[in-house]
Amino acid sequence: METRSTARRSRSSKIHNFKSGLTLWLVLWLVVLKPSGVGACPRLCVCYPSPMTVSCQSQNFTTVPSGVPYDSQRVFLQNNRITELRADSFGFETQVLWLYSNNITLIEAGAFSNLRVLEELDLGDNPSLRRLEGGAFRGLEKLQSLHMHRCKLAALPLDLFLKLYSLQFLYLQVWIHTHS
Repeated sequence: METRSTARRSRSSKIHNFKSGLTLWLVLWLVVLKPSGVGACPRLCVCYPSPMTVSCQSQNFTTVPSGVPYDSQRVFLQNNRITELRADSFGFETQVLWLYSNNITLIEAGAFSNLRVLEELDLGDNPSLRRLEGGAFRGLEKLQSLHMHRCKLAALPLDLFLKLYSLQFLYLQVWIHTHS
């Protein structure tokens, strides 16, 4: 009788240990190996899972926020106070990037070079943007739509649109200053 009882306890203990181990692995997977998703949303932003969208508009950001999931398809950063876009500003991939109505004054050469799948870029309504560095749009070979209206661009570098093979729509407003 005791042998059966001992065998049951031993089997019950093994099942308990197996379940505990399985639970531990599940927790480790969720914490350490969790794929980026809605849970990995930057502070003050709202994220939506399908299509993966990061919405950070009107939060007074002065730089592109960190923590944007790499696989984001749409990133909305309009109506902030972002002033500069540098080559290391974007650590994520996206197809749509809205940066309109900020205080952008500088777009460094290669600022968008990591955004290889970008199809739509809206830089409109940045009146402090008076010039662009040559190569500012380098690497945007899939870009289809570029908005730069209501910027005070006085001139454009000769190589600005070089290799923008997919560009179909360009919304550009050139600032002409007249003396009275």
